[in-house]
Amino acid sequence: EVDAPRTQAVKRELLQRAGIEPAHVTFVPADFEKDDWLARLVESGFDPSRKALFLWEGVTMYLERAAVEATLRKIASTAKGSVVAFDAFTTEALDSDKPYWRFGRTMAAAAGEPLKFGLDSTPPSREGTAEFLQDCGLSLDTQQTLGKDTESERAWGVFATAIVK
Repeated sequence: EVDAPRTQAVKRELLQRAGIEPAHVTFVPADFEKDDWLARLVESGFDPSRKALFLWEGVTMYLERAAVEATLRKIASTAKGSVVAFDAFTTEALDSDKPYWRFGRTMAAAAGEPLKFGLDSTPPSREGTAEFLQDCGLSLDTQQTLGKDTESERAWGVFATAIVK
């Protein structure tokens, strides 16, 4: 089990190093597949009527598709102009027979964190990402494609930002 007080102390120290006043930061733990994370944020003082930046890194690939969609829809319900920045694997990382990806999936599963979600890797991947986000009520702003994005070699991931319109 993670030592929550120690983990929060480390996070606060990192914020201070970055020049961010940690007194204005509240850590709110949530399980995206079980909890109403937005309600938890609101209970902790978050105002969904004010623009916000949601930084969502290293999470999507471990969630079921329904949880990713539900999370993005909740973000889409916040103030116009809010932004979510997130990373995601594509289906290439989940389905590839390449030894690297087979090994990665096996090790993730052995660690109790199987890979579950990936965006469509059909080139151009940006179109699939934009469509997925639109279905969740968001508008794709930027996408950095990870890996090649061709018919013969598919992108394996993306880092994207999306906006609440």
